[in-house]
Amino acid sequence: MKKSLLSIIAITNISFSVFSQKNDKNSNINSDSIKQVIVEKLNGFYLNYNFPEDYKQTLEANIADYEFNLAQTSKKLLANPTLRKHKIDSLDSNYGQWQGNQIIQIENASKLWDKLSQRHELNDQFKQNFIIYHFYIGLEDSDEQVKNKIKALSQSKELKQLAKTIAQNETNRVVSKCSALNKLDSVAINYGSKKLMSYLSKIVLSTLDSSTELKLIRDSDQYCDYTMEVVKKKQAEIQEKTKAKEDELFIDNVLKGGLSAEVGNTILKLIQQRSEDLNELKKSSKTTNSMSELFESTDQKTKTEIKQEFSEKLAKLITYKQFAQVFGSQFQENMQIKTIEKMSAIQDTYDLTKGQVDKVNEMVQTYYFNEELTSAYYAFNKTLKKQKLSALSFGLEKKYKELMEGFNLKIKEGKKIDKRTYQWE
Repeated sequence: MKKSLLSIIAITNISFSVFSQKNDKNSNINSDSIKQVIVEKLNGFYLNYNFPEDYKQTLEANIADYEFNLAQTSKKLLANPTLRKHKIDSLDSNYGQWQGNQIIQIENASKLWDKLSQRHELNDQFKQNFIIYHFYIGLEDSDEQVKNKIKALSQSKELKQLAKTIAQNETNRVVSKCSALNKLDSVAINYGSKKLMSYLSKIVLSTLDSSTELKLIRDSDQYCDYTMEVVKKKQAEIQEKTKAKEDELFIDNVLKGGLSAEVGNTILKLIQQRSEDLNELKKSSKTTNSMSELFESTDQKTKTEIKQEFSEKLAKLITYKQFAQVFGSQFQENMQIKTIEKMSAIQDTYDLTKGQVDKVNEMVQTYYFNEELTSAYYAFNKTLKKQKLSALSFGLEKKYKELMEGFNLKIKEGKKIDKRTYQWE
């Protein structure tokens, strides 16, 4: 039987031709009756177990060999019943083993597909090639043509697509369960997912000759760690590029404000130092508690001291107006929120025309913008900041009163906080 198994890839109808050649020397064998038996056995065997189409000739050749040898042995050893029975039993045993092995391998391949398709919700487009591939592998045939057939199947478009489909399903599952990824950049996560899918595709493709791909779920932590490493590296690259772009735009803005690139780079160094100090403080706070801090001798700066130091150095480097030019955009959002709230209150009190609303809105915007700038620029000195904010508020209250009176509107009498400052309604 082993000799016939080596004929899997044959493309000519060898069974009947071989049978005919042997039958020429043994004309006493009824070829027609044996051919009929071969056809019946082949049809039953092939159809019942859904063997690969290109394996049909191999089945036919093995059945033909068995039937021919059985007929020949029965005729030749008719006069020696004992030897005849021994030879026939041997033929039956070999044929039974061969037949059983064919059935086991095709059933195992089909069962493996069922498990795989259910686990990954696969459609039948991959089924045929997968079963054929596993069937041939299960035969463990050493014939070179069989090896080539297995190799061709392993590199087929269908099996590669199958590996990608499985890898995609596993990637989606790993990423959804790897909660640490949620804290990272979405662009980096998407990049990491693609890398993981490529990584798993290679693993799945290299293990499609076994059931290893069904056990990927056991390696979730490993794949999560792999993805985290890839994503963090990508995120660092993105952040580095983003920072470089932000620094470039910052220097452009500094130049537009009439400052030199040297001053701009000095400011960037101050910002960097501030960030490093705050990060160091954050790390340190995780390793201490309130009781230990009572007796700890340390020169580490507090959060307030870090911010004050930055503000003082910045104020020595650039003026208030330059500060507004360079950092003004950072305060736009807060300014807008405060302006909207204040204008809503004013319009609830007064029936203003569109033109009047625009003028009041401009005044309020200017005030809140300067309030934000003043608080930030003079953060290093509480007393000086309070004086600047007080003067700013007084100036606005005075202008506001004049503007409203110019609209022939009487503003509410506010309490005077002191001889210089009104309470702005």
